[in-house]
Amino acid sequence: MRIIPLVCSLTLLGYPDYLINPNPVIAQDTIPRSAKTYFTGKPPQLEDTSATFSAVNVRNVKYYFTINLPEASAQSLGTVTIQQNPSPEAIEFKLPRTQAFIGTRNNRGEALGLKSVVQDPETQAIEITFDPAIPAATTVTIGLLAKYNPSIGGVYIFRVRAFPSGSNPTGLDLGVGRFNIYDRGYF
Repeated sequence: MRIIPLVCSLTLLGYPDYLINPNPVIAQDTIPRSAKTYFTGKPPQLEDTSATFSAVNVRNVKYYFTINLPEASAQSLGTVTIQQNPSPEAIEFKLPRTQAFIGTRNNRGEALGLKSVVQDPETQAIEITFDPAIPAATTVTIGLLAKYNPSIGGVYIFRVRAFPSGSNPTGLDLGVGRFNIYDRGYF
């Protein structure tokens, strides 16, 4: 005799969600609203990541991170952090050469002002602060210039977080950008 698990939802049985859980927990609801600035409305999204070259040991490679701040977002984008996950080799960037612009890598618009680009010595997270903050209904691309691509091929992952402008901002995790670096002859 074969047992087949029965999976069903109370919503499918005709119970509306608000009767099942009248107080759903939303991630940002756990933040005390009084002292924090956080994204409301539709949050920013990591739209794309790309690099100019994907072979090992190539010099002066640009790593691009494209973020869309939807029209329905009530807050502007103040800061973005980009942090490499543990990998076979850390990628070193020329931070003073960081660029940001409206649009995408292949459809560049106006250059954006950067208040600061700093790297935390402990976590190695790169923090890019815009001046002025990026308004809603804007797609922005950040270009980080690497000194060299890693000498070891593999998948290199970068976690991206967005912070609204304002006092005591709460970051929102946008996900990860994935870069495949290939040994010569395999790309």
